[in-house]
Amino acid sequence: MPDRPKHSWGTHLWAFIHTISIVDFEDEDVQVRFAKEAIDNLRGVGACIPCHRCRAHYDLFFQTEIEGRDRFGRMELFRLFVEFHNTINQKLRKSVLEYEEAHSLWIN
Repeated sequence: MPDRPKHSWGTHLWAFIHTISIVDFEDEDVQVRFAKEAIDNLRGVGACIPCHRCRAHYDLFFQTEIEGRDRFGRMELFRLFVEFHNTINQKLRKSVLEYEEAHSLWIN
């Protein structure tokens, strides 16, 4: 598949990632179950990224920060993806979002 311009898919993909990574339940059993389901969905995202370099960055992040963990605290998954997004934005010389800004943007 040829690389597509990031502006045609990047914003939408980040919206999906941030939205699905919001795992914030008081009930711990629900928290664990939802986190596992979110991770299963987020694992598949990497294969859908049309840019080869972007896919490699995503896969590396996923392997080092997400895979192999069986528990995530409330909003921890969201926080990890905000940090990852900021890392990518720094590489692209784009502005970064403080956690509170990202929380406000994606939670509301």
